[in-house]
Amino acid sequence: MPAAVGNRALARRLWEAAQEREAVLDLGGALALYRAARAADPSYLPSQYDYFELMRASGLVRQLRRELARPDPRGGPLTLCLAQVTRLRRDDVSGGRRLGALLGGGGDSCPFDLGVLFLGKWVFNMGLEPRFLASGATLVRDAPESWRLWEFYCNGLVRAGRTRDAPAVLRRAIALTTNGFAKANLYDKLRSYDGVGSREVQAIAAALARDARPGVGVLSLFDDKGNWDEHARLARARGVWWLEWQAFTELGKRKIERSDPAAALIDLDRAVLIADSVGRPPLQIVSYMTRGRANAKLGKLQAAEHDLLHAIALGPEAEEPYYLYQSWHNLAHVYESAGRFREAAHAVDQFVWLTRDLTPDWDDHWMSLHDAGTIRWKAGWHAAARADFDSMVQTIDQQHRETGRCNGFYFAGEYYERSGDLQRALAYYRAGACERDIPSIDGQDLAGLVRVYEQLDEPDSAEAVARFHDSAPERWQATEVPLLPEVLASRGRV
Repeated sequence: MPAAVGNRALARRLWEAAQEREAVLDLGGALALYRAARAADPSYLPSQYDYFELMRASGLVRQLRRELARPDPRGGPLTLCLAQVTRLRRDDVSGGRRLGALLGGGGDSCPFDLGVLFLGKWVFNMGLEPRFLASGATLVRDAPESWRLWEFYCNGLVRAGRTRDAPAVLRRAIALTTNGFAKANLYDKLRSYDGVGSREVQAIAAALARDARPGVGVLSLFDDKGNWDEHARLARARGVWWLEWQAFTELGKRKIERSDPAAALIDLDRAVLIADSVGRPPLQIVSYMTRGRANAKLGKLQAAEHDLLHAIALGPEAEEPYYLYQSWHNLAHVYESAGRFREAAHAVDQFVWLTRDLTPDWDDHWMSLHDAGTIRWKAGWHAAARADFDSMVQTIDQQHRETGRCNGFYFAGEYYERSGDLQRALAYYRAGACERDIPSIDGQDLAGLVRVYEQLDEPDSAEAVARFHDSAPERWQATEVPLLPEVLASRGRV
């Protein structure tokens, strides 16, 4: 008896209809139609991928795992791969890496291109980005109608250092896609790249704004800064909870970064309310962690502790490791501010432990060790603090050897400067200042060099570095100030 096959034509029509529901911000309707398309032909990648992405982004991780647990044999390698990937917890990095090592191995293994696509989106920090380009090129060839796959491919181009190729790829994608919603999203992506002329960017924005469908019109709100206030207003007016949650969360984050936590708290209260109303832990942990951070910056330590402990309690269900370890990170600083050093040390050790396992090659890991050392030093536990700082320096050095990045050199220099080892401090500050591309020099390294040169009684060197620092204020961080006036004043000059 021949194996059952899917109805590709029906699946394609249902997928097109689902795209139209997305265009009018009808998430429930879109998901229902994607389910129907998947049932009609489970081997049809566009409907499987769009469904996977919408379910994941809207916090329905556990439901998606249940639905994909038994692969439909009509779906062949696609449904097999989805089952293998989603069987993993999203924070199971070791399990994800084991599966990643088996990609494309034949037999019952997940095919390479599909595995890179789904595993890279599902499990945290899989390190599959170098493979995105090859995988994406194959996937868009097989399913050129999918704008989300073209987006994946373009992200692969950017990560491979081929950003200049992205506009041409997107123009080809626009020519190949058949529905308006797909074209609108691709045009929106196109205008974000350098090399696209300002007139074309303006024309794209105007065309998107003219589209009466809210899911298309909302794309016109965004430039590099993002009009999240209008985003939130539109979402609330249309009763689109998931878009409103996204907008208020992003508004809160941006206001915290702009040092306006009081305003952020208003937005984040709304984000928490929405996330709680739908009861989706992957969204709730984001809202509670971010609001906890805002409360901490306002000095509302009890409220911050409550939010952050709640975020941590959500961790097992949320499967969002970044927000879990950032909850521990922020909680450590809350306890530090309250002088509760034993609790602070416990919290920061959780931050260290999670980042060591999840992000050993990210700045977050050496920063966790820096924070651990700082907390223990303040508590008077100096030997333990030095052990943390020494581990921090080892991690920074290892990161530099493996990646060439020198992001942590300032903190290594600061540690040695504070310890009185000025020659080591000088070496790290120099490396941090000189090994970067000039436009991205961190002024902190230059400030450190000035301090150390002055302590070493090398005033000419201190003045030269200060002049270099002050010559390009456009490279400064928000908290930086000119260095030269103080250096000259110390030498009796104005």
